Amino acid sequence: MNRVILLLSLAFTQATRIHAQPVAESTFREIVARVQSQGQSRAAGLELQAQTIARERSERHIYPRVYLDARALQTNDATNAFMANLAQRSATIVDFLPDRLNRPGSTNLQKAALGVDLPLYEGGGKSAMAKVQKNIEEIRREDVALTLREEFVTVLGLYASLLTTQDLNPRLLALEAQADQLLARYQLGSAANPVGYSGLLGLRALKNRLQSLRQTFQAQHKTAHYTLRVLSGLPESWKYANVSLESLLREASPGSISASHKLRSLQAAGKTKESMIDVETARFLPRAGLFAETVGSAGKRRSASAYNVGFYLTMNLFAPEDFGARSQAKLESEAINGRIADLQRREEAEYRALQSHIEVTKRNLALLDESERLLDEQIRTARELFRTGSIQLGQFVEILSRRADQVEQRATLSAELTRAHGSLYLLSSDESPARNGENDVKTR
Repeated sequence: MNRVILLLSLAFTQATRIHAQPVAESTFREIVARVQSQGQSRAAGLELQAQTIARERSERHIYPRVYLDARALQTNDATNAFMANLAQRSATIVDFLPDRLNRPGSTNLQKAALGVDLPLYEGGGKSAMAKVQKNIEEIRREDVALTLREEFVTVLGLYASLLTTQDLNPRLLALEAQADQLLARYQLGSAANPVGYSGLLGLRALKNRLQSLRQTFQAQHKTAHYTLRVLSGLPESWKYANVSLESLLREASPGSISASHKLRSLQAAGKTKESMIDVETARFLPRAGLFAETVGSAGKRRSASAYNVGFYLTMNLFAPEDFGARSQAKLESEAINGRIADLQRREEAEYRALQSHIEVTKRNLALLDESERLLDEQIRTARELFRTGSIQLGQFVEILSRRADQVEQRATLSAELTRAHGSLYLLSSDESPARNGENDVKTR
């Protein structure tokens, strides 16, 4: 009994230690990795794998086709019965008698053919379709990269919201504390003293404004925390690593190529349309190849074998539904090339505008830092002046209100800077990793 109590005590102690351990902080990169591992990126990756298989299949069109055709039949059809005898190499003069030809009776035949078909020329259609599949694979690869970046930017915005609201909340609390001190000490709350009463009303309005701002920031903080938890699958009690906003935004430095994965995906789609012109052209070209086949037959009389070896040439001479297919493919190719050029111009303009906007916002934040330092010093001076009666309460409240304005301005500038960095990140790309199937598809 004592042993059982001892084991339960040890287990309780161990459980207490586990629960007492602090929850490890999750870094920005760790959260991004978790989101990307179970978000849309995973689905896009599976689509890429499927397309890679499709591309590999299309490239195997150059190999010969080997086939097996086995059949067994029982028939009293005059033609089939006579041909069955010929297939067994056992036809006799009796089989040519009119009565035997017309009423051969029931016979059976087992027949198996093993053959190979080697295409020599397919009009370039299969080769062009292999290029189409390769370009579609490139589209899927760019879609994966774009999805990864989009999820990165989503996490960036939410994580920045956590940092910004956490940074601004103490500033609001400090302002609220000063407002509470003034409210507790200030006694001129009568409407008979218009100057003092006006200052008191302004102070109460400032108090309400500060509370509203703090509640807004708290709601934003909770929303960002909850959304990241849901997207990443983290436990409810998860904690984030507290870093500076500047350090976080360095994680979103643009890629080495100032062209978005969206643009590169559209460019790959343009190559696909170009290849489709060759695919449609091949409809009007001949197809040629070699074939060889060995056939074994067995029936009531005997077994026999035969072979067929030859060359074939096929060509569509008249197919109304194919008319205009090549012109359609050309128009579609020209249309997508126009969209590519337009998107490229737009992205170049937006890329430069975002770079300029980021620089301006950074300078504004630097000026705001200096303004906050100066205003903090002015608040300390104004507090002394108010104590000595050199300034009215309304004047002091006005100075505190400007400090609240600065808090709002910092929140706005931080959000704008984060959005600009995210947008710039989406407008750039890195070299994709080594691709499968880079070798040109062989043509016949």
